[in-house]
Amino acid sequence: ARQGKLLDATKAMDELQVKLKSTPEIVRASIGPEVITVQVRQPNDPKNVDMYFYGRRKPKTPAEIARSKTGTADPLPFEWGEARPVKMKTRDIAELPSVLFSPSQVAWSRIPALAKEALKILEEIEQPKVEIASVSKVADSQAIFISIPVDGVRGSGTLRADNQGSIILAERR
Repeated sequence: ARQGKLLDATKAMDELQVKLKSTPEIVRASIGPEVITVQVRQPNDPKNVDMYFYGRRKPKTPAEIARSKTGTADPLPFEWGEARPVKMKTRDIAELPSVLFSPSQVAWSRIPALAKEALKILEEIEQPKVEIASVSKVADSQAIFISIPVDGVRGSGTLRADNQGSIILAERR
């Protein structure tokens, strides 16, 4: 079994901007098959970071709850949950301005295809799977990277791409 397809985070990032009523300053993002997590600097307190989860909405109406218990429900739509505070070390707070990036700086739609490419390129890894991709910026540089770990029963590796989804390297560890 390989894995569920990673989400295309394009729509999620647009929805996050609407939820926050401003362009998010992202510290780090993780994209999985069913969940996206994003650490965002608080606009009103630049020393604080909050984490937001984008996942399937929980059943709300009695009919949705009943269908979810029987397993006959269609999957509910995705939505952003409420902010959760992130504990930050003093060193990380000082580094914050140099690691922030905006959603528009990343080709989110390339991430699902990069995950498939990672499996092909690193196919010598036995029973390879990809369960997550992460996006982060290197401190004090303009470099934003998409990292996709590939894990298997007898080895692992990583595919690394730039913010536009061009592969920089893929290596077995």
